[in-house]
Order: sequence, then C-alpha cells, then structure tokens
Amino acid sequence: MEISEKRRRLADYRLRKDPCDRFVRLPGRVELASRFQTAHGGTIELPLPLLWYDPLWHHSGIDRCRDVAVAFAQAGVIVSALHRELSQSDDGDESRFAPRLAAHRCDRTGFIARDFEDVTIIDLRLAVSPNRYGRIAYDSRRVARWRHVDPSQVNSECRGHDGMVFPPDWSSLDSMVAKVSQLRCLSTAAVFVSFDEDNANVILPAAIQSGCDGLIIVCNDDPVESILQARQQIALLDVERSVSLWVVSPAITEPLHCVICLALGANGVAIDRHCNDFFLNGLGAAAKDSQQVAARYGHAANNVSKDSINTAAKQIVDDWAESIRGLLHGCGVDGVQRLKSEHLSKVNG
Repeated sequence: MEISEKRRRLADYRLRKDPCDRFVRLPGRVELASRFQTAHGGTIELPLPLLWYDPLWHHSGIDRCRDVAVAFAQAGVIVSALHRELSQSDDGDESRFAPRLAAHRCDRTGFIARDFEDVTIIDLRLAVSPNRYGRIAYDSRRVARWRHVDPSQVNSECRGHDGMVFPPDWSSLDSMVAKVSQLRCLSTAAVFVSFDEDNANVILPAAIQSGCDGLIIVCNDDPVESILQARQQIALLDVERSVSLWVVSPAITEPLHCVICLALGANGVAIDRHCNDFFLNGLGAAAKDSQQVAARYGHAANNVSKDSINTAAKQIVDDWAESIRGLLHGCGVDGVQRLKSEHLSKVNG
C-alpha cells in the first residue's frame, strides 16, 4: 500500500452509540454468521468473522495439532490447515472438519489432492512468511511436516529450503485467471487470494480480475489503511459481484478492533495472536481465570488433555464472539453484515 502522510489507524475510530434523543429498539439477537455466493454458484456460510491464518503446526506433534485445529473449528473459527499438517497418512480423515482453509502456495509445497476435499476455502497464498531467523524461507520443521520426514532427519534432508521447494506452477500474475479456474475445477471450495499489503496495489487488481471469491491482506501493522484502500480499489474496478475481504494484522488484539475492521469494509479478521498463544503456551490467556485451568497454564500444549483443549478453545472463541455481539448490540446492529462505516466516528474529528 502507498504510505500517506498520516495513516489512519484503529485508535482513530470508536463505535457510535444509539441516539439518546429518541427511542430505539435494540436488536433481540445479534447474528455473527455470514454468507456469500461463490463465482461457481455455491453458497459459503461462515459461523464467525474469525480466522486462524498461519498456525504454527510444526511446533507440536500431529495428534495435538489435530485436536487443537478441530477444537477451534468447532468453536467457529476458520482454521488454516493442510491435511499433512494434521495426519501421518494421506488417506486419513483427520482433515474432515469445517470451517477449514487450505493454503495453496505457488510451489504447491505441502498441498496434496486430499486438500481439495472437505475444505471451505482454498487460499492461493502469495503472502510469504519469514522463518524464525527472519529469512524468506520455509522453516525446516514445517518442510519436514509437509514431506512426512522424521524430525530426526530435518537437519540432513530439509535444510536451507530458501523460498521454494518446487518450481512454481504459474509464472506471473497474468496466469492467475487460469490458476483460479483450475482450483475451481478441482474443488467446490471458495477460492481466495492472500498477499502482503506492500504488494496490494499490484496484486489486488489481478486477483479481482481472476474471478476469485475473496481476498486476504496480510498487514505488517495497523490494517485500517489496507482495508480502506482495498475497498476503494474494488469500487474503482467496478466489480459487479461481492468480494469478501479479510485482514491479518498483529494490531488486531481485541474484539473492538475486529468490529472497527468490519465496519470499515472487512468481512473478517485473523486472531492468530490469541490462537498461537494458546497453541504454544498451553491453555491460553483466556482460560487463566479458571482455577482448574490455571493449574496447567504455562505448560506445553502437548501436556494438556483433549477435553481441556476443547474447553479452553471454546472459551477463547466464545469470549471474542460475545464481545463482538455486545459491541454490535450497543450500536443497534443485529448482524455483522449490517455493520457499516456510519456506525463509527473519528476520535479526533
């Protein structure tokens, strides 16, 4: 995204309350589920506007990864997971849960035929995540999981995979139309394109023209400028169909931030910080008030029972969902799809 002189930020906005000079009937029920039509005529229903975009599955054993992924998906979060990240067998049913997102990278690493099945969204992932050393390269432990290599062989067989493991199966953005069409022929899932905000001005028009069903913008910091500029670009392109827009940002740390993003034009946000904290540090910050859970808090996720994972994951997600419902109810909105920019006011004018 182009940098303006003064970037708009989450802290610049607050929710408008219902007017106090007249009676306003507050909604009895606030709906967080959303629906959208895909380009091939299907209907996708998502229970919550929440996504776990980049889980660190390679930090734990497959059984624990599967338990955590299923727990968050059952609670309503779209969970990004490839079949091989959750199963030691390419023919197993471990990835049969919803809602699930499968990341299809340009070199196809980790993606197998099984990932075309029982998946809600296929993410044509152009965004590149650095490894733990900051290099633009796949983490060797992640490659080991994708290749079903024993962890003891990581150093000898999976060392130094800079950038790509296989040659890309499409050469430029001009090929994106064909690639999206191919993915659509192979699966009934919605096809999204994800990319870094720094490349949005170039990639977004190509992604829209490809006929994808949605966009995921990965932000370095605050997501407000990315959302506003993306919606402006989509409007200028005069797109007749609705395009779902999701954002990934380290600045989104609480439900209010989610609601502001939704009001500005996003359809959903990633809550990776909270999900990964749960996954890496035990039962997560949202469960620490429970005495039973607090006794285990701080342990590695591998030491937590499946029932405890289900309970804690549900609590984390329910806390977010109820807070979002409360904020929408407070400004008189009965559903996320009815939330608009007029429900916001600028803090400083």
